[in-house]
Amino acid sequence: MSDVRATLAAAAVQPAPPIDPTFVQRLEQRLVAAPAEVVRPRRRWAFPAVAAAVTLAALAAGVVLGRGSDGDDRVQTIPPAASTTATSSAPSSTTSTTTGTTTTAAPPPSTTTTSPTIASQDLRLRCSTDPGAPSITCTWDGSTSAAFARFELRRHTGDGPTNVVYRGDRTEFTEASLRGARWFYDVVAMSADGAVLGAGSTTVTCC
Repeated sequence: MSDVRATLAAAAVQPAPPIDPTFVQRLEQRLVAAPAEVVRPRRRWAFPAVAAAVTLAALAAGVVLGRGSDGDDRVQTIPPAASTTATSSAPSSTTSTTTGTTTTAAPPPSTTTTSPTIASQDLRLRCSTDPGAPSITCTWDGSTSAAFARFELRRHTGDGPTNVVYRGDRTEFTEASLRGARWFYDVVAMSADGAVLGAGSTTVTCC
């Protein structure tokens, strides 16, 4: 036992051999390529001084080497001490928004003012001829509407333009005509704003 202690004491005071870069590179490749496996070392190093140096180098690299019974190098990873980081999360800022009560008054119901419908009056237009002139006389009923403003008597040939031959408040009109002419007459009772209050139509052939 004293010899072992003396050997260990002598190995402890010897300087560690320099780290082999090839060994470190090979060790790093194995760590990346294969998962770490913890294997209890079964064979002691033959040379205490070399064993101490390799152990120091392995500790510097963060691992411990061991050799299995099959001769393969085994790697035992020494997990680093878990660093405890106290993270103080700042309280999330809470914005309190006070919304004023908004009272929305419902719009008043829409009121549609409808003007009373004025019934169109049949003015019963009648036209007669006077062969001696020759002429045509047209008569019609007076308007019974309080909004009455004027009459319009219109004449056309059926497929031609319409001519207003009379405009006024009387209920009779006479005009000269050509013999054999066929005329279409329309009389209209109107208000001041142009609304039609009554109408009548007839056809006459002169003389």
